[in-house]
Amino acid sequence: MADESPDYRSKIKERYAKARAELERRRHLRIDARVPVTFANSDEFVKVYTDNISKGGIYFETSERLSPNGRLELTITLPGSLREVKLIGRVKHMRSKYEEIEGKKLRMYGYGIQFEEVPTAERKVLERFFKRAIADGAQETKQS
Repeated sequence: MADESPDYRSKIKERYAKARAELERRRHLRIDARVPVTFANSDEFVKVYTDNISKGGIYFETSERLSPNGRLELTITLPGSLREVKLIGRVKHMRSKYEEIEGKKLRMYGYGIQFEEVPTAERKVLERFFKRAIADGAQETKQS
């Protein structure tokens, strides 16, 4: 008979959640788009530009170090939109690399941010942006 202990059940639930998250990871089309995003990090506001965006998240690079799995209050300024989109996102993955900028090696971080709390009005603004971008020939992101 299979082990039915609470620990066993929690491990099964955890495996199921991971498998489901992986399946949903790419459920949204990502497009190459340079869109301004602002968020707070410590005591300052940071402005970055996305490399790509989807209805479910964004990817950007910055020299700022963010907390793994940290929550961010994001303000996104979508081209062609009359208002900013404000939502909550979570750092889902990070990559780091060194770039030479003005003769100095600088550590850069790339972050995949998954949107968590997207109010209905904000979701509609995102959807309109995607419809316009795709109609205008936006390219699907090819990177993994």
